[in-house]
Amino acid sequence: MNTVPTRIAEPHYLVCYFGAKYAPMLGVLLQSIADLQPCRRVVLLHYDTPADVLRMAGGYSNVVLRPVERHSYPPAMAAALKPLILADYLASPTLAGPALVVDCDMLVRRDPFDLFRADDGILFTIRDGVWPINGGVIGIRDPHEPAVSRFFHRWADRIAEIARDPHLVAIARSDKHPYGHVDQMAFAQTIGYERGTSEFAVLDCSELTARAVDGYVLNEMRSVPIDPETRILHFKGGWHSILLDGHTFTRNRPMLAGWDMFTAYGDVHARARTFAGEAALQRQLGEMPSWYDASRRNVIRVRYALRRIIDFTTDCIAVFRVLAGRYRIIVRRNHGLCSPIQASSVAH
Repeated sequence: MNTVPTRIAEPHYLVCYFGAKYAPMLGVLLQSIADLQPCRRVVLLHYDTPADVLRMAGGYSNVVLRPVERHSYPPAMAAALKPLILADYLASPTLAGPALVVDCDMLVRRDPFDLFRADDGILFTIRDGVWPINGGVIGIRDPHEPAVSRFFHRWADRIAEIARDPHLVAIARSDKHPYGHVDQMAFAQTIGYERGTSEFAVLDCSELTARAVDGYVLNEMRSVPIDPETRILHFKGGWHSILLDGHTFTRNRPMLAGWDMFTAYGDVHARARTFAGEAALQRQLGEMPSWYDASRRNVIRVRYALRRIIDFTTDCIAVFRVLAGRYRIIVRRNHGLCSPIQASSVAH
């Protein structure tokens, strides 16, 4: 196990992790950080994690493994686990200096710590759309600030309160409110979030401020070509079935739009497997979808584009045939040449 002395002041990442399912994505995250800055510390807060996954993660010399207590919550309140784990950790943090809390299904492309300002307390990301907030990336200017630990406790408590009330859960998931999920509603209420504002005095923690950063810069979740300014890619939601289960792209995760993100993940995944070396550790990382071959990526992309064009053309032809058939019946009806049944079908 990698350990470091306490209270070292340096920028670092915090990652909460459990189980084995997301081990391939964890490996990609750790490899991307090692590629960018091999000495940048990553504190992995883990519980219920298989030994081989911990060996895979611990193979990176910049990773600090720190076991944490698993809080008991019913499934409906599972979203409270992350802020609770962070609150417990921040009561006695391993490292000082700016910290960036990241989900395990991410990939770091550029150093994100240049986004911190001297007066920042908490950083979070917003984006355009119905539900602007996502808690996948949260920046902490000073992990040793007592108000930070209190903030995470209040966030977790508010998640639990909302999860116990079906009416509040419905509000959290409604597209009429800027939340999307229970944890995001709790986060928004804890910081006093309002649309159109980027800086907030955290409720009940007046000495702590929260600042919003554009999601495309610090937490890119869309299937889009990668912007040069983007620091972190977030492979959430539909990406899981593609990258972990080998499924094909979908309407919500189209290949042509998300190809840059897909190949960026694939390239780092290949390096992570090479770094792991040992077969048992490579198994934890899994493999890319069977239909993907990195050496033929351009061919795959062209074939996919052609298939979409063919499918679209086929659909257009089918629609044209239906409309042409109805037009012929209308013409025949106007000339008294079609049967009452045909005329009735056109009317309907």
